[in-house]
Amino acid sequence: MSKKNVSIVVAASVLSRGIGGINGQ
Repeated sequence: MSKKNVSIVVAASVLSRGIGGINGQ
């Protein structure tokens, strides 16, 4: 469970960062 939660959080963070970087400008 812990590992799965961490994986989901990391994936969400990467996606959020990618979107922010593209739309951040």
